[in-house]
Amino acid sequence: MDDEKERVITMQKGLLLLLEQMAKLQEELLPLEEEKKEVLIRGEISRLSEIVHLETQKINLLSKLEREREKAAEELAFAWNLPPESLTLSALTDRMEDPCLKGRFQELQKLLNERSQQLQRQNEINQILIRESLDYVNMAFSLLTDQEDSKVYSNHPSEEGEKSSSPRSFFDTRI
Repeated sequence: MDDEKERVITMQKGLLLLLEQMAKLQEELLPLEEEKKEVLIRGEISRLSEIVHLETQKINLLSKLEREREKAAEELAFAWNLPPESLTLSALTDRMEDPCLKGRFQELQKLLNERSQQLQRQNEINQILIRESLDYVNMAFSLLTDQEDSKVYSNHPSEEGEKSSSPRSFFDTRI
């Protein structure tokens, strides 16, 4: 029975290591999200592209760690004869006997939740900034071009003498 207990503790430590790696990646994402906000405000497209590339790399690593975490949690659930979907982080910490491991899991749970909320809030702000930037580009584009079909270059003889009911824009000029 001691071998089984040691095996479970080893699995818990492995899961703890995965969670610590996930927390570290989240920590690395936070300043990128903040920098992305500043870059969006300043309109620095080349730096935005670099940030998105770095974010994508970190998110891909997070996804890989999440799959490993799910597998480790399933193994623990199996060792405890529990359905895998019932083994939440809270349920896991409740079943832990080692107070040091239990305390560290609780700290990580709180940290991961806080960082996830911070990332979500920052992402929502960045989405608004992106949407506003696109709205601005669309508005500027619509000021420079006609929204309706222009009759300036029409091949229909009946339309040649007609005036367009839409206002002329910067690019509506006869050549």
